Amino acid sequence: SRIGRWINAAPTASATSAQTSATPTESNSVQTVIASRPVLSLSKAVTPNGSVGAGDELTYTLGTSNTGTDTAYDVRLSDAIPANTTYVAGSATSGAEFLVGGAYQATEPSDTGQVSAVRWVRPTLAIGASTSDGFRVKVITAIAANATSIDNTANLTGQQRTAGPGGSTDPASLVAVDLPPVARSVTNPLEPATLRIVKRGPARLIAGNRSSWKITVTNTGRVPARNVKIIDAIRLAAERIVRRCP
Repeated sequence: SRIGRWINAAPTASATSAQTSATPTESNSVQTVIASRPVLSLSKAVTPNGSVGAGDELTYTLGTSNTGTDTAYDVRLSDAIPANTTYVAGSATSGAEFLVGGAYQATEPSDTGQVSAVRWVRPTLAIGASTSDGFRVKVITAIAANATSIDNTANLTGQQRTAGPGGSTDPASLVAVDLPPVARSVTNPLEPATLRIVKRGPARLIAGNRSSWKITVTNTGRVPARNVKIIDAIRLAAERIVRRCP
């Protein structure tokens, strides 16, 4: 961190006299400490940004910038693969690392279903510098029955390096201070299920005979239907007995 000192010493006070012989009064010196600090910001967007269903691909775009007045160190941008999706092979931008089995690795695995998160690590992010990263995921077919949306959150962390003991700026003696973490989220609603119902049975009934009907319900949408109930009201026809008199 860069720390500067600015001394404001007014040679004459603001209080003066109309008399030309008045002696100016010198004010005390004011010392102001100016400290530099990195400020990390994060933006996140998803395409498409509307409702999605099984088989759709989502593209996440992440923007990182340092809007502060000092260099940020050990800048880490991470993004977990959302539930009910899988990472799309080869879609992460340059420099990505992949979380597989609880550990990050630089090489993308052949089985992308093992990827649970992606991240980008940068040693420094200079004043005014910005980066753009991203990846894609695909909505799976076997969406959880209780799912209503695809939710995704990115997290950004970094450090500030301050002068060491005695004000030393030697890189080896700098003190690391964690910056406030930043998070951004986006959500895509899942499409509603689309149900189609067909009922088949006899066109005519014969008194005294048993009859049966078949009801078929089909989900023609791309997400599971939940709490499906089929109700078929049975109407009882009035029985008429006709007697013929001889």
